[in-house]
Parts: sequence; C-alpha cells; structure tokens
Amino acid sequence: MGFHQPRRWSQSDRRGLILGEIPFFDRYGTEPSKPVKLACPWQMYENGAGVCRQTQAMKIKHSGSKDDSGFIQPPAYPIAGNKLFERIGAAVGASRGYSLSNIEFARLMGRSESTASHWFGVYPQPHLVSFFCLLEQLAPQDRHRVVDELCRDLPLLDHPRLRHNPVTVGVLKNLIAQDVGLTLITGGTAPQRTFILTALGHAFCRTDRLHRTPAGLDLHEPSWFVPVGTLLYATNSHRPGQTLAAIRVLWPTIRSSKEPLILLNGIWSAAPELQKDIVALAGRKHVIVADQDVLSAAKLAPGAAQPLHTLRVSTARENLSWLVVDVESS
Repeated sequence: MGFHQPRRWSQSDRRGLILGEIPFFDRYGTEPSKPVKLACPWQMYENGAGVCRQTQAMKIKHSGSKDDSGFIQPPAYPIAGNKLFERIGAAVGASRGYSLSNIEFARLMGRSESTASHWFGVYPQPHLVSFFCLLEQLAPQDRHRVVDELCRDLPLLDHPRLRHNPVTVGVLKNLIAQDVGLTLITGGTAPQRTFILTALGHAFCRTDRLHRTPAGLDLHEPSWFVPVGTLLYATNSHRPGQTLAAIRVLWPTIRSSKEPLILLNGIWSAAPELQKDIVALAGRKHVIVADQDVLSAAKLAPGAAQPLHTLRVSTARENLSWLVVDVESS
C-alpha cells in the first residue's frame, strides 16, 4: 500500500512527532529503538559514597536546619524526596500486583530510564518535599479534593462507571486475554468509546502474565484521562489535513510492532485506506478499534478476522455516569 519505512525515534520524538515542524503526536512511553544503558549513581558508588557535593548539600538544606541546641527548624519534613518516590512507586506496583522496573516507571512518567533511576535513587527531590509540605497544610477533605482535581481519570475495568455490572466486567477481562481477532467498539460518544478502549489497554498492562504492553494510535488528546503508556496520542494543535499524513507515517511502525495488542481510536474513519490492512492485521494479533461506525469491518474480509467481537456502548438509564457495554461475539 506504499507505506513509508518505519522511522527510528529521535530525541524530538519524546514530546511529539514533528511533521513540518508541527508537533502532532505526544509520546507517552519509551522509544522502540534499543535504549542506551546509562550508569546510575548508586551503581557507581556503594552505600551512597561518592554522591556529588551538590546532591549532598541539597539533602542537608532540605532536611531542616539544626542548631547546636539540637532543635530543628520547620517544616522539617521527615521523609526524603527519593523515599517519597519509592513509597509512591511501591503503591503503584501493589495496585498492579507486581513490582515495576525502572524502565516501566520511566514509561509511566514519560522520562528516560536514567532519569527515573536517579529520581528513585539519590536525588532528594526538594520540590516534591515542598509540595507535600504545602499539601499537609490542608484539612484532609480539602487535601484529597485538590489531589483528585489535579489527577486525570484512570479508566479501569473496575472503575465505578463499569463495575456496576460485574458480568460485563468479567466478559471484558476474558476478551482482553485473547491472542488474535478483531474487537469493535461502537455506539455512545467519543469520550465513552475512548474510556472503554483505554480501560482495556490498562487492563492488558496489569493482567498480562508476561507484562507485555499494547501499541497503537489514538486521535484523542489525553487531557482528561490517563493514557496507556505505550500508545501515541494526537494533540489538539495539529492543522487540518495533517491527520491522515501523520497516520500514514506512523502506521508501518504500528503494523510491524511486536506488541500482541493493537489499539486504534478514531483511525478507522480518519484513514479509510487502512481498513483492509487493519482487518488483515487482526488475523495475527488482537486488534481493538474504536470509532463511530466500524460495523463495516465485518464485511471487508469475511472470516479473515476471527474471533470478531462488537462492544456497543451506551449510557445507563439508572445512572448517567455509568456505562453499559453490550458484547456481541461471532
């Protein structure tokens, strides 16, 4: 179909794919090219010895000033910034049921592996300590409200919008475990379809026994939801007409990726020329497509993509914040 050759991700690709100096896709993950191994501070020195003078000075400065009388000056926060990172990282790992590696933390934070290693290792993170010093000045209810307002929504299969129907949640958990086939998400609104697709992506990252990750493209900017760390997301700043050009550049990399799960949101209608290719890809991987009208996929190549599932999304009548997902399989 005349696709361009897959490109290697350059340094500029960390914040977006540059097409004519216009950033189109935000990169929430690490480059598919072979990572460069960088020595981490605690790998070079034992027991913290040899840490640079600047780091030592920052540790002393932000641990609280103590005079000869033994008294300490507020705020005197008792936990170092890198220990805060460790405790938050441990909580994230516990929520997934396994310990995350530095490269997995780096992907979640959108940073390099060496940066993540430094932040979790010896860097005292004075800004993070100061952040918690401000938070603890709030009453508990105000503190939780501020944090909840600043955090984006995390779509999960056990999210309150879905867990009202445990039977459907169980069906979706079984669905995400399949190796090949085509799953179509249709109906509802674009944000509702995006929520379901993203929840399936996060579920795969949390339940795959080999800790594999999905690949894919999403034409919706993740301003209100937590994105899947290895997908590419469109920004709202792209010019009209650039969408198809960007998809054409990115599609060969997505199609040839080693990831077992492919997530595509809005691509079906934005790039009709790829529809047959998407259906063919579902013959060797599990491909999930979310779009307004994707029912034509079953007619493109009958029998080529098996199994075929259709997820019809709608709003629950008893609670407008709940989502109803009707699953049809063939």
